[in-house]
Amino acid sequence: MDKKISKEKIDELRILEGNFQNLAAQKQALNAEISEVENAINEVDSSEGDIYKVTSGIMFKSKKESVMKELREKKRMLDSQFVSIEKQQKLLEKNSEELKSEIRK
Repeated sequence: MDKKISKEKIDELRILEGNFQNLAAQKQALNAEISEVENAINEVDSSEGDIYKVTSGIMFKSKKESVMKELREKKRMLDSQFVSIEKQQKLLEKNSEELKSEIRK
């Protein structure tokens, strides 16, 4: 393989690996946020008293059902983002393996 083409492939592989690392960091942050939302859902669900939520630094009394709906929707959105990142990672892995194979030729 031509050295110029090989260098371009290696550079492309480095970019893919950098993208993969960025996705891994995003996935880790999403995982932490999902855990927080799950904990909040459990707390609100087991709560017997008044429910308060903070919006823009202001605490409001809220209905339990409303807070649970918001939390479940947020969790659904986060789960969807998590799945999307996993798909992107798999695609990057596949592309990375293909590039590695081309570079070895």
